[in-house]
Amino acid sequence: MKSTKLSTIMFSIIIVLAMMLSIQNNAFSENWRDGFARISMLPQGVSDHQCFTANGFVYCAGGYGDNGRIDNVWYAKINSDGSLGEWKETTPLPYGVSGHQCFTANGFVYCAGGYTGSRTSEVWYATLNTDGSLGNWQKTTSLPYDVYFHQCFTANGFVYCAGGSTGSKTSQVWYATLNTDGSLGNWQETTSLPYAVYYHQCFTANGFVYCAGGSTNDGSTSQVCYATLNTDGSLSNWQETTSLPYVVDSHQCFTANGFVYCAGGSTNDGRTSQVCYVKQNTDGTLSNWSYTESLPYVLSYHQCLSINNNILCLGGYNDKRNKDVLSYLNPMILTPTHPTGDNWYITSTFTFSLSNILIIPNGYYYILDNSSHTEITTGNSKYTTNRSLSFSSGIAVEHGTHYLHIAFAGDQNLPLISRHFRFKTYVNPIQVNSPTHPDQNEWYDNHSFQINLEYINSNLTYRYIIDDYPETIPNSSSALVDFTSHAFVSQTPGTHYLHIQIFDILGATGQPLHFRYNIYDSDEPKPAPLPVVTELYVNPKNVTKDGTISIQGTIEIK
Repeated sequence: MKSTKLSTIMFSIIIVLAMMLSIQNNAFSENWRDGFARISMLPQGVSDHQCFTANGFVYCAGGYGDNGRIDNVWYAKINSDGSLGEWKETTPLPYGVSGHQCFTANGFVYCAGGYTGSRTSEVWYATLNTDGSLGNWQKTTSLPYDVYFHQCFTANGFVYCAGGSTGSKTSQVWYATLNTDGSLGNWQETTSLPYAVYYHQCFTANGFVYCAGGSTNDGSTSQVCYATLNTDGSLSNWQETTSLPYVVDSHQCFTANGFVYCAGGSTNDGRTSQVCYVKQNTDGTLSNWSYTESLPYVLSYHQCLSINNNILCLGGYNDKRNKDVLSYLNPMILTPTHPTGDNWYITSTFTFSLSNILIIPNGYYYILDNSSHTEITTGNSKYTTNRSLSFSSGIAVEHGTHYLHIAFAGDQNLPLISRHFRFKTYVNPIQVNSPTHPDQNEWYDNHSFQINLEYINSNLTYRYIIDDYPETIPNSSSALVDFTSHAFVSQTPGTHYLHIQIFDILGATGQPLHFRYNIYDSDEPKPAPLPVVTELYVNPKNVTKDGTISIQGTIEIK
């Protein structure tokens, strides 16, 4: 049960996002409804661990847990909608270890080096079973030295280990053959990194290996270098390319859809939540880095994976060891009445719901207002556990640009990171005036009917009909209003009506507008002004035998 301070009840940020990244325009979408949020939770908080994917499962192995280094290996099924199944435990590592490296090849998973209480050079491997479980761990060829916080990667039938700490930072790079029986060949040295480094990130793409950021003998760095992966296992000379936007270590880098992403880590100003990305060029160089949607909180010593262009960030450290599994969810918030934040909608309601993949075990807080970045507190917001809400009066249906602010409730039932979603409601009608027929009750000897339109909204559609009926409503097949001023020529004598209807992109319609104009033939006398009833009172007792009624009222003739 929640503490029932639930008057202002709470809504924090269990915001981990579901694993549907769906990168738009080859980068994370900038729609405010998208973002990182929690889609699952590891069995315990963990940092300095290793995560990897195989056979439709995601795994996390070892790391520093609640009570020290752990040997646990957990796995969860990756569902087709991007969510994760229940986490299960499988064959543990031979010992508790952190700062190690795990990688997969030929149906096996390997874990190499790390810190077990002291540095180790041991390399172990296990079979990846199709049901997600692991076989027994077996030892294979050890690394040439005891090392942790290094980087391992595979390419062309070889595994490489680069940099790390061997008692001091190293620049060495070693590689070994990945044998089909799971064992490793002998380790050989190849071209060293340009500098000694650990807490860095290495990854491969399009025949190149990259190493980015990390901690060097001169402090943390923003440098990115790359080398060609030769088919004999050796590396070419390392070259420098576009640096990261900031110095960083303990971060995560990964590739997706031709782009490189780096997320979180520790900078000179402390841990960061920033995510940046860059296009990889065919010659191995990188373009200029750009920022995209940040993680929901600062995070380091975490793991990030790209799975079919879906992104998962698992565990890590943000003032405590974290068990959140974050993903980039697109969309995180669904607003069926206002699906796009930049468009205007004609509606008498505003409805939103949370993505089904998003986990909210503690509920959330929300507020609607006209400010783009209101920060949620327990005092200025409402709390709910409902995944869908609808508003039919008040600010949500007023004309103008509005914002929905939400914050998921944390373990202490307090709102965490505030997120902001824009929506626009249009209720102001356009205005029609006619310089040729200005008074709708007057008759004019002018067969050209000129109109001017004001307050046309470019994000909405307007259609019109001209006929002799006072209340006709145009439909989606009526003529399009693509003007703000227009003359309808050769109009016949009589009373006519211009009808205009407004449509939004969902097909919803606003209040129709009816403009009357009266034309007479100059060969005939000008008709009298049309009567306008300004007051009408009907006494139902004055009904005659023939069914007529007596009407008392005032009629003004203009």
